[in-house]
Amino acid sequence: MRLTTIAPILLLVACAHEQRQALSFPVIALGMVENPFVGEDQVEVQLDEAWIVLGDLRLEAPASTAAKHPGHDFSGATSCELLGSWELNLLADPQALGDVACLDGELATGRLVLTGDPVVGLVGTATLPDSTQRAFRFELVLDDEITGVPVEAILDAEAPPAQLALEISPATMLAWVDWDSLDSDRDDVLTMYDDLLGNTVPFGVVSTASYTITITE
Repeated sequence: MRLTTIAPILLLVACAHEQRQALSFPVIALGMVENPFVGEDQVEVQLDEAWIVLGDLRLEAPASTAAKHPGHDFSGATSCELLGSWELNLLADPQALGDVACLDGELATGRLVLTGDPVVGLVGTATLPDSTQRAFRFELVLDDEITGVPVEAILDAEAPPAQLALEISPATMLAWVDWDSLDSDRDDVLTMYDDLLGNTVPFGVVSTASYTITITE
């Protein structure tokens, strides 16, 4: 479900010595491929809810191509932007976010904004190998950026890509959870306030491994 969308505006200023062409193409977001899923710890997780509030998406050139002046950081110059805010159901079908506005050239990394109160919700039941079931409800309040998401593409204004797919993996977000964690408040539901889950769940949410950007021709 989309909260708000700002019409794609390319807030990019090419360096004076660069001759770069503009292009745009659609962006979709998708979540779980499999539900329930079994993690490397052999715990089966059934998700009842999985959602995230996603903000601005930016794609950056390799650092080696960045001009050395303010506005360019170690990730390279910003080459693409899709500005807005979306609440995404990660258990639903792929969702269209709009068209990303770009300048042509090579891409290397992506950057995402997460901000919300809460910004991520993961709710369900984990079944341990011994058949013990652990209900969980993780709701996170974050104001953070996910940086350094790998992107491999060279954009050509004469042949724009068909689309960009942003895959967000709740399974990876939960990969660091210890499902044997102590239920500190004894309410039979694991939350951010139990044991060390206030550290391990946010670690998974901000990990670049939880996000995949694929640009298709």
